[in-house]
Amino acid sequence: MSGPYERFAVSHVEDGVSNKALDDSYRLRYEIYCLEEKFLPAQDYPDHSEIDNYDALSEHVFVHETIMNKVAGCARLVKYSKSYGLPTADHFPELYNKLSGVPLTEMYEVSRLCIAPFFRKRLVPKDGLYGVESYLEENIAPNPNGLPEQRKYPIVLLLMLREMYRLTMKMGGNFWIASMEPGLIRYLSGCGMECVRLAEDYIEFYGKVIPCLFDLRKAIVRMSEKRPDIYDFFIYDIKL
Repeated sequence: MSGPYERFAVSHVEDGVSNKALDDSYRLRYEIYCLEEKFLPAQDYPDHSEIDNYDALSEHVFVHETIMNKVAGCARLVKYSKSYGLPTADHFPELYNKLSGVPLTEMYEVSRLCIAPFFRKRLVPKDGLYGVESYLEENIAPNPNGLPEQRKYPIVLLLMLREMYRLTMKMGGNFWIASMEPGLIRYLSGCGMECVRLAEDYIEFYGKVIPCLFDLRKAIVRMSEKRPDIYDFFIYDIKL
């Protein structure tokens, strides 16, 4: 990263092993899922940490802002297990039928992906949990003075996605399941990360979302063709 992006550091924790970054991410999830979006009742989390059974089966990814010393974003990669399955299946029982022929041993679910409100661009009335709406083509404001464009990329989101992609490849995975809002689907598609929608309509899973399947091998090839700048960032650490 160059310029202001140098202040972000990326890390991960395996299988829910406790540390400060993980504890901070649980508190961020509480702030967003319980207080901001009210997806979950705050009174169920008296310690102000949102945790569930999938956390112990996950690789947790964090983006840490080093100047203010706080978690800017967090996400987890949930490993499929016979005991718990995948989170989306709790809200979309048809999931495994839709995944017929896809090896579950190569599958990870992208889950609890969120970005602290301070690090969302917010040039439109309300960016979602991922802060991408301001980056959709129809929302990008013109720059009549020719000044250098700031925050051209949703860098916190891209840092997390890059780290999750690398972890997935390292663990022998090739597929992601993710239940996503339309804005995030559109942004990722614009980056070349196109997906297969597994439901014809929205499901209720912390808001109206669509369960999607990503074949990462195909997605990274499409990214190289459609957005070589982001591809180089993902694969070669070339600065955005």
